[in-house]
Amino acid sequence: MVIGLITSGEETAYKRQVAELVSWCQENNLSLNADKTKEMIIDWRRRRRRKEQNTLIHIDEAEVERVKTFKSLRTYISEDLTWSHNCCQLLKKAQQRLRKSTFATFTDVQSRVSSPAPSQRGTEAALLRTGGLSSV
Repeated sequence: MVIGLITSGEETAYKRQVAELVSWCQENNLSLNADKTKEMIIDWRRRRRRKEQNTLIHIDEAEVERVKTFKSLRTYISEDLTWSHNCCQLLKKAQQRLRKSTFATFTDVQSRVSSPAPSQRGTEAALLRTGGLSSV
């Protein structure tokens, strides 16, 4: 993660940091995947400038995607640094798991009610073969 400060619309220091990271990776035989690299702009000013005015960064001539939220270590980080997106995703995941467990419990109970347990089936078949149980 690279964190850069852009003051008064001057992006040269930020772009220099990104260029230094790219060259360090190349010197140490590491490759940056521009398709998986994301850029997020966090702006705390009251009167925010339009995000499109900032130029996009490039890694090995590939344009880096600018995002409003991204997931890191199971936590969603948003450009406004609120927890709303993260909480919504956690709620969705909890609802999915609750539905799966409720459905699994329901189908498990339904299958137990509709058919006898495997040990009972074998006992019934043995009793039918020996004549100990009459079938109607």
